[in-house]
Amino acid sequence: MTDDHKYLESLIQSADIDKTIEVLADTGYDSNNTYIILENKGIKATIAPPKSAKTSYTQPRSDTINYIKEKGYHVERNKNKYGRREIVENTIYRYKSIIGAKLRSRKWDNQDVETLLGCHILNKMTNLGMPQSLKLT
Repeated sequence: MTDDHKYLESLIQSADIDKTIEVLADTGYDSNNTYIILENKGIKATIAPPKSAKTSYTQPRSDTINYIKEKGYHVERNKNKYGRREIVENTIYRYKSIIGAKLRSRKWDNQDVETLLGCHILNKMTNLGMPQSLKLT
């Protein structure tokens, strides 16, 4: 088993680096090296440090840890809108439970199409199932 943060560079290389402005990650990605990699690429790091984290030599990480010590964990989460990560996690869970956790296609291009089709299906189902709220006068 490998730590999440060891995969960061390969994940960034597979992403469109010109469009990546922020990495929103959980505690598994918290490390000095993660902050250095992201800072060198001009990407903002929004990463929850563990509760036992101590200040470090990377300034953004130390700033986050000090802010949490001063204001509290929940204030820092609200400041950075960290709840967005939970929304993404919930969406991935929904995708896996409805569409499936494994891709059926073997070729990369077909996997792209399969994933895109799954997202369209999930979006359609979500839009169909959302209630419309009306204000009664």
